[in-house]
Amino acid sequence: MEKASYRTGGATSWPRMEPRPKPLPWSDWLFETVLTFTRPIFQVILAIHVMYPLWVKFASYLISNLGLSERFIFAMVTVGTHHMTLAVVNSFFLCCDQFGWLSKFRLPTPEAAQPSYSLKREAVIGIAASGIPMFFGSYVFYGVYQFFGTTSALAPLPSSFVMWKQIAFAKFFASLAFDLTHRTIHSKALYKRIHSKHHRFIATMSIAAEFAHPIEGGPTILGPLLAGMHPLVWCIFLCWEQTNAGITHSGYCFYIPS
Repeated sequence: MEKASYRTGGATSWPRMEPRPKPLPWSDWLFETVLTFTRPIFQVILAIHVMYPLWVKFASYLISNLGLSERFIFAMVTVGTHHMTLAVVNSFFLCCDQFGWLSKFRLPTPEAAQPSYSLKREAVIGIAASGIPMFFGSYVFYGVYQFFGTTSALAPLPSSFVMWKQIAFAKFFASLAFDLTHRTIHSKALYKRIHSKHHRFIATMSIAAEFAHPIEGGPTILGPLLAGMHPLVWCIFLCWEQTNAGITHSGYCFYIPS
């Protein structure tokens, strides 16, 4: 007899089906993986080339007119990119919830599972406050980024092929590391200490993506660090990753199976 569905909460608001659906055939999985590492990355590279002239003017002004160091600029743009992306993505989905935009894509959620006002406020305050340790962490460890190849803010962009390799590696590393760490922190020994905070959002929303233990952000940071990205490439990659995280936690499903 088929068991009733129930919601897992946390990362998504999908119902957990019993019996579990069969995994994708390897050929379909390979096709989806190839798409992940081609089409979106080329779009990211296009955005990098479009933004580069503005980036050079911006970085030149900060260095020449304000006398800011490369280390300070790297930390500043890291926090700025992170917080501005979250502000835009979260504001958009907040408007969707408030005004009923894109309601046909909204996943059904029981009213009792909706996050409380105090939980949402705690998440927003936490996101804002995270900028402080993020800035100092980026500032202190800037030398490590340089060791692995991060260039000056005013350095020319690498070739599109080099950027593709860097972004593909960072994306693959982040995906693999996230999967491994996520399984690990769901263990009995670590769930309560680390991951339970994230699952306080039962019916998830975009701000829930960042409502987590700081260690859970490691996969997103380590990949670009090891890839030795240009600062602009790092910023666009970070924007892409944070946008994806906001969408997957939003409670909206825009994916239409073929």
